[in-house]
Amino acid sequence: MKLPAFHWQILAALLAAIAAGIANGASGPALGTFVFLGTLFLNALKMLVVPLIVAAIINGLAAHPNTARYIATKLYRYFVTEFGASLPVTALVDQFYKDV
Repeated sequence: MKLPAFHWQILAALLAAIAAGIANGASGPALGTFVFLGTLFLNALKMLVVPLIVAAIINGLAAHPNTARYIATKLYRYFVTEFGASLPVTALVDQFYKDV
């Protein structure tokens, strides 16, 4: 069986949703279910999209050598000493790019 064109399927789904909304009225027993499922869907969407965006930003920043040097300097100053030494920072940056 051949399915109708995709835009007709979307229109049918929209009309079915409008009919279900009118049938249930402004409030009804199924309204709580719809709210729960809608909240569940939005939370799942956030759990998927936010880490992907953060990973894309970090990946874009890490691709630039100056950013790697800046991050290595900050990590060295935070974990080792307040005074940044250029030799250990250069070793950290070289190690980062050797592993990538």
